[in-house]
Amino acid sequence: TENLSPGQVVDDIVIVAHGVARVRGTVTDTKGNPLVGVNCSYADYGSIASSTDREGRYDLGLFPLRPAEDGRPRQAAMMFLPPRPENIFREAVPDEPGPFYVARSRSLALKPDDLVTEDAQLVQTQRLTLMGTVEDDNGRPKSKAWVYLLPGRVTDLLQQDKKKLQHMINHYDAMRRHEYGRAGEQPEIKPLEDLRVDTQGRWGFAVLRTDSDAMAYRQLLGGYVRPAEAGHTDVKPLDWLTILVVPDEGPYRLYPPKQISDDQTHYVIPAEIEDGGD
Repeated sequence: TENLSPGQVVDDIVIVAHGVARVRGTVTDTKGNPLVGVNCSYADYGSIASSTDREGRYDLGLFPLRPAEDGRPRQAAMMFLPPRPENIFREAVPDEPGPFYVARSRSLALKPDDLVTEDAQLVQTQRLTLMGTVEDDNGRPKSKAWVYLLPGRVTDLLQQDKKKLQHMINHYDAMRRHEYGRAGEQPEIKPLEDLRVDTQGRWGFAVLRTDSDAMAYRQLLGGYVRPAEAGHTDVKPLDWLTILVVPDEGPYRLYPPKQISDDQTHYVIPAEIEDGGD
């Protein structure tokens, strides 16, 4: 940074350019059919992105490269994010056109003046609709509560380690309040989503059966994927779901895990918590 005075001339500033590269390609399903509207991006720059056209083609155009590391080509994640189902927070489930596909990412190393053709095939999956209601022990809707959707069978684990569960609750509560310093380290258990119930005690969420968890997807959207993780495509189907209900006042309640069936795509899950006033 130079502090310049009026009329001062500086002529010894050196600006180093690290070159440019271009990435383009085609995104299809496993049968070779082009996919429209897939967001394709290079993780080094969150703004370097393009959506596929009707032929499944995308082109990121020319973009500047960051400095190479130890003389090696710089490596970052190339990401392919298909349109996802929208969150639902209403009684009626909206009809959305399918099919849906699993996001992919892969590691990509670029050198100055590279013109890279990077094609991708996306695997088809299903949309799962998860809905429920929260009531007190007198059957009245409980509107002042949060619902955590936890992937997997984690009930026993969290019941045995109450500190781990409380840390997770405190972390996401602090994040919602933008108290980042109080949030502390990321908890080991990460919810698919934490949802505020509406005034009638209802909640709803749509997720893909086979995908990385919601937090990982947010990282992909923001372009914050480390190169070591960029080639990770080993995503597993959501086979079990654990519900945690945390009221604004009163004790939380952790429910037994619910199995997600291969032939069912819509779930209505009721929950009940102690009457702590509303």
